[in-house]
Amino acid sequence: QCDILLDQTFGRQQEDYLALVSKDCELLLGSQYALLRPEFAKWREYSLERRNKPEFKQLFINIGGNIDVDNVTGQVLKELKKCHFPNDINITVVMGKSALHIKDVRAIASSLSSKVKIKVGVDNMAEIMANADIAIGAGGITTWERCCLGLPTIQIILAKNQLFSTETLAYHHVVKLLREIKEVAHLLEDPVEWMQVIGNIASQVCDGMGVY
Repeated sequence: QCDILLDQTFGRQQEDYLALVSKDCELLLGSQYALLRPEFAKWREYSLERRNKPEFKQLFINIGGNIDVDNVTGQVLKELKKCHFPNDINITVVMGKSALHIKDVRAIASSLSSKVKIKVGVDNMAEIMANADIAIGAGGITTWERCCLGLPTIQIILAKNQLFSTETLAYHHVVKLLREIKEVAHLLEDPVEWMQVIGNIASQVCDGMGVY
């Protein structure tokens, strides 16, 4: 019964909906229609420019959602203990105000040899992402935020409704798919080899202008 249908999933095609809507329905399909806050379009140029000479010094972790029931953030940090990072690697973890395991995450972070900052309830997400070199995150709307900024991402599937999108993105080399958290250390062994390619492709998926 709708006049306009918006589906911001990467890879969605007109054929997916033609049998489900009226012939007059306007279909807005694909990640170019992702509804991002204006701050991401604002930081896009800066973010893309600083990736012309890729280096791995800033790791950004945001598992998505406000609660993180299963403490995936903590699980990722534990795996990072196995990584032999250079001394100049900085890790920034962003969590929602309602996250259930903030105390535990802080404890795990303090046991890492790398510098780790835990930020809770931030209001400058685009700026933080733009200054990161690699992200570890889940599916959902943050996927398109990272793409807008060309941020190379190791992506985790946390829910069934993230499966289609994340696997499609991985197939097209937009993200690195992390099927098991224990694989994260392996992906970060020599990331400069893949991060520029992944970031460039990701930046073409969403430009942050979907609202317009």
